[in-house]
Amino acid sequence: MGDASTKSGVANNMAFIDSLSTRNRNTTIGHDMTARYNFSFNSFRINLSMTVSPMERGYRNELMDGFVADTTIHGIRYSPYISINYNYGQSKSLMLSYNGSNELPSPTNMVISWTNYNPLYIRKANPDLKQTVRHNFSLNWNIGNGCSMSSSANFTRNNISQRTIYNPTTGGTVSMPVNINGAWGLNNSFNYRTDFKHANLSVDGGYSYNRGVRYQRTTAAQEDIIGYSDNHRISISSHFMVYGKKYDLSLDGGYGYQWDKTNYTTERDRVHSYGLNTKLNIWPTDRLTLTTDLNVDGHAGYRIADANRADIIWNLHAEYKFLRNYRATVKLSWFDILRNQRNYSGTHSGTAWTETRTSGTTTYALLTFQYKLYKMKE
Repeated sequence: MGDASTKSGVANNMAFIDSLSTRNRNTTIGHDMTARYNFSFNSFRINLSMTVSPMERGYRNELMDGFVADTTIHGIRYSPYISINYNYGQSKSLMLSYNGSNELPSPTNMVISWTNYNPLYIRKANPDLKQTVRHNFSLNWNIGNGCSMSSSANFTRNNISQRTIYNPTTGGTVSMPVNINGAWGLNNSFNYRTDFKHANLSVDGGYSYNRGVRYQRTTAAQEDIIGYSDNHRISISSHFMVYGKKYDLSLDGGYGYQWDKTNYTTERDRVHSYGLNTKLNIWPTDRLTLTTDLNVDGHAGYRIADANRADIIWNLHAEYKFLRNYRATVKLSWFDILRNQRNYSGTHSGTAWTETRTSGTTTYALLTFQYKLYKMKE
């Protein structure tokens, strides 16, 4: 499980190459070998597996003036997995599992050439890049009576981040891929399901935390500034349906709260999102179906006022089937009766806000006719 080694490398001082034309070739050759072993005793069941993939990754970068950067990396990708399952009653179980994986560094990052056609943006290679290794642990608990819980934790070693050094004198930058550590995350969820005589209900909830790390642009070569971002999200959603011989009614609702913290921005939005979707189907006769749906989608907490609002969309549909074997269907639909749809969306990241707006007719009526030329077999 050691780091990948380079068969032939190219130094970082590939400067003073005037040609802008290049020819690149990437190759990957690998073989997967998997071994599995399962056994059980009493109420325990244990599953083991290991996938090993000897690999050869090649990269060739040829400039039209004849300069060639060529390297080949040999290494082994692996993916271990183990799970321990314990059953202690009817529909009750507890499972602990682990899986891991690694990724060889890209040969492109290890030998990519850089030219002097733009001295304000210089890219360097890093032949000392290490493998990226990922670990994930999870616990799943089936409590019984429709209840279950799960929790997982993950962390990554030797992530690849682009480190950029800024020269305040020239205004130029020098970038190079480097390994960085500190990324990890947690995920927790809760689920509940139950059935009634003419209805069913489900509730899902969760909390997640993820820490991301990356190198920040620095003002001098001797500075090493690592930027981090902590993302928290709480969510809950539910589904309820009640039904009878002539109707069914479904209600879906959800709420989410997301907040972030970074060491490179002073303020971050704390965003609330909520939604409610209802749908009612009525069958007065075997041939006639009446449907109405109401959808509410809203956000709050953004510092941009346009993003803090709720859209309420109401639609109506009537469908009638006729002729022999119900081969013909006519349907009348009326969309966005309240004229409330904006065709607007917004997303935010650590340093930017992105808005998307589209124009068009949102409120309209549509009449469709459908005829089946053949009888469907049951």
